[in-house]
Amino acid sequence: MVVQTVAATAASLMLRLMFGGRHEPAPVTVPTGSNMQSLVLEFIITFYLMFVIMAVATDDRAVTIKSIVVAN
Repeated sequence: MVVQTVAATAASLMLRLMFGGRHEPAPVTVPTGSNMQSLVLEFIITFYLMFVIMAVATDDRAVTIKSIVVAN
């Protein structure tokens, strides 16, 4: 944990030196809906993701896929 903290601090200092300490806005998409719409969409996407993971992990026919997907 200490090594990760030191590495993250070193990376931040390197970025600050590279970009001169300027605080530019991040090039990300801005949500246009309400917080409730974002929450519902996140719930649906997470449900599908967990459904697929559980289906692959518990399906007896997916032995080769299970060993690849779940192990990674």
